[in-house]
Amino acid sequence: MLTTREHPEDHHALRDLLYAIGQAVHDRRNSLGLSQGDLAQRAGTRQPHISRLEGARNLPRLDLLLRVANAMDTDLVVTLEPRRREAADAPELAGTDVGRERVS
Repeated sequence: MLTTREHPEDHHALRDLLYAIGQAVHDRRNSLGLSQGDLAQRAGTRQPHISRLEGARNLPRLDLLLRVANAMDTDLVVTLEPRRREAADAPELAGTDVGRERVS
């Protein structure tokens, strides 16, 4: 289970990430003219799951995110990018190339 008790600074980052995911789902769903119920049906889930996802009220499972992305004809893209301070704090990371993974 993901917890932010040990690293309180992660709580804000997690909240911001959940909000960004929820907003992206909401915006794409609206651009397609779908209701939450329509999207839920296409994604093989229930409307309350879409509501919680858009409202950033819980941590969604990756399989749900992938089904929702597919239902909206979008790619789910996850990136891991080094923080600027990491390269300075860890010289062995300076100049390394971190790739992008596309999940489909």
